[in-house]
Amino acid sequence: MALDALRNYVQLASGLTDLTLQRAKQAAHAVTDQAEPLKALSPDLAKKLSTDLATELFATSKNNRDLLIAVIRSEVERMLDRLGVATQDDLEAVDSRLRRLDARIDELQSAAATKPAQKAAARKAPAKKAPAKKSASKRAPAKKAPAQSGPKKQANE
Repeated sequence: MALDALRNYVQLASGLTDLTLQRAKQAAHAVTDQAEPLKALSPDLAKKLSTDLATELFATSKNNRDLLIAVIRSEVERMLDRLGVATQDDLEAVDSRLRRLDARIDELQSAAATKPAQKAAARKAPAKKAPAKKSASKRAPAKKAPAQSGPKKQANE
């Protein structure tokens, strides 16, 4: 019976189970119940020992559970890294960059939309041009159209 109580205590301290304070008190009480000479000597001391043992069991279990979770998490992250799988941090970084690029595209589109309006305003008031110089090139005389033979047909016939 004492071995079972001690085994239960060690299992709870390992952190493999989610231990409540009430369950820690029950396990500590089961261990201290096995110490009959201690109870006979001082019942108050046995009660204090049981309470202290329960508090320590609860804290140890929580710490061990946190350490176990940290070890498992680091191993999983290491394996994901080896496989080349993107982590949550990687996805958040890509998402952040995508948002910045979207904002930049919006800025460029706004700027491009205002440029045609500026060009149209510039076309309305063109700058004065210098008069063109006449060149002294020779022009060929215009050819006359050949004369039509016969009377013209009327369209209403």
